[in-house]
Amino acid sequence: MNSEPRDTNILSWPECARLCKSAAEDPRTTLAFRWGQTDHVLRRFFSTTALPELQTLAIVDAVWAGGPGELFLGLAARGRPLREMVVTTFVDLGRHRCVRFRVRFDGNSKPMTTYEFPKDPLHPGELELAADGLGLPRPLIPAPSRESSH
Repeated sequence: MNSEPRDTNILSWPECARLCKSAAEDPRTTLAFRWGQTDHVLRRFFSTTALPELQTLAIVDAVWAGGPGELFLGLAARGRPLREMVVTTFVDLGRHRCVRFRVRFDGNSKPMTTYEFPKDPLHPGELELAADGLGLPRPLIPAPSRESSH
């Protein structure tokens, strides 16, 4: 599985932070960035007014405990809910087994998380540990397979 969101440039956190600080010439509806251990992502996204059209946020190599879930729910609590947040992370130190989580609100405005993972199997409990570590909301639901959607 490719860990990069399609059709979106992956920004470093400093590049992303600059976009949060000043309005982009072309309002972005989708933004993808790498979230490092010491980045002040929550503060920057919660206070920005420079991204009023933001609907989809993709976080690559997420490592900050609880942060992605707090960001998704915090933006909604501030009246700026995302349509979708995609979080890609690795569940092993060797960076071999990548998991992609998609966080959305269901038809009843309740958060839910779907997941996809690579061909390499996960060990029992790894998926739940990864989701809990990132603060992602439950329930965890397997994403529909690509074959069944054709």
